[in-house]
Amino acid sequence: GGGGGGEGDTPRSVFNRRGSFVLENKTTRLKRLVHAVRVEKSRTAWQVFLDIVFGIGPEDPHLGRPRSRLIRPSSPFVSVFQFVSGLLLLYTLGTTPLLISFWNFENPCAASPTLNYDVIVDTFFLLEVCVTFFIGIEDHGIYIDDLRSVAWSYTSSAGLFWFDLGTSIPISWIDWVVTEYCNEEGSSMQVSPHLAFVRVLKPLRVLKMSRLLRLFRLARD
Repeated sequence: GGGGGGEGDTPRSVFNRRGSFVLENKTTRLKRLVHAVRVEKSRTAWQVFLDIVFGIGPEDPHLGRPRSRLIRPSSPFVSVFQFVSGLLLLYTLGTTPLLISFWNFENPCAASPTLNYDVIVDTFFLLEVCVTFFIGIEDHGIYIDDLRSVAWSYTSSAGLFWFDLGTSIPISWIDWVVTEYCNEEGSSMQVSPHLAFVRVLKPLRVLKMSRLLRLFRLARD
């Protein structure tokens, strides 16, 4: 038999507003497409920008993706952000062992030759921790774009938040502040005895090595 119910009437799986899968037939699918076209025409340039770059926008039935109020994990922004993070991790891999091995830790006013770059790198990794709270997640096939749920998942998932935070301690900020203080006080031979505590803080640069563990997590993901 030819069967009146062709392939077009066959229900298919799509996301509903809660991010769960539901079945819909041809008529419902057509209504959804018409609604999507109307929404697309009514969007402003800013809304289109948010959707293209960050993946923040309404449901897209053409791509079969749910709406997202947070940054979408598959968005170009996240891809570029992770790429830059990987490059900075490689930079850390190349410079940190050299600084720990050969740079002077005895002189509290001795600024490392990469200090200005390190300040930028440390700031980026601290920013990365903050940005993660605003990236949607998938849990058992369900997309979650609720800020509170994402924050709870990040801070409670096997110490992931504390690992990221611990490996993002901005050691270079301490170096920069001490260097500025030394410049105001005078040469390293005339600085205040209060700078002696810096000799204890300087070796904390070794903590940057733990950041390299992110490379393995980034490669795994």
